[in-house]
Amino acid sequence: MSAEKDNKDESMVPVDTWKEGVADIRDKELAKYFNRFIDKGVKLTIIFDCCHSGSIARGLYPSKSRFIVESNYDAKDNSAPMAPETRKQSDYLIISAAQENEYAQEQVADNGDSHGAFTLSLLNALDQQSVTASAQNLFSGLRAILKSNGKSQEPVLAGDTHRFDQTLFGIDKAKLSEKKLFSVLSVKGNTITI
Repeated sequence: MSAEKDNKDESMVPVDTWKEGVADIRDKELAKYFNRFIDKGVKLTIIFDCCHSGSIARGLYPSKSRFIVESNYDAKDNSAPMAPETRKQSDYLIISAAQENEYAQEQVADNGDSHGAFTLSLLNALDQQSVTASAQNLFSGLRAILKSNGKSQEPVLAGDTHRFDQTLFGIDKAKLSEKKLFSVLSVKGNTITI
């Protein structure tokens, strides 16, 4: 039984969960990993576009939220690791698409593809703001875009509050230029995949 108020853990459901032996990744497992990074002094930024800040799913239609029915499986783990966002001086920042009791909604992009509404709002906010924008300003921008697109979900900004005034990834603003850099996965003809 979970130590959470509702006696349930939230979890991410891997794409291959249908295979025998593939378990969900529970929020308390993630908290343990995140705390290990914090203990090592890593400046950690976590971004989730998923329902309930845990079960990542993608819908096929803009007004639809996809999810799976909750499991009654008892993981028999009543541990309660410290929530990384409550740690002071941790250099930890998390931005997630929805409150723990909300679904993350979908939206159709200009090219006709369906994506998470939060992700599209984040990309638009990144495009509109300087690379030196604070995480708080970026979050405010993405929230405004999300709401202007008629989405009811309420995104979350949490973590060590001193990170709110830093850039999204905590890079010193003086070291950044106004150029936008992207990691390129592949180049095929006139198509670049980032």
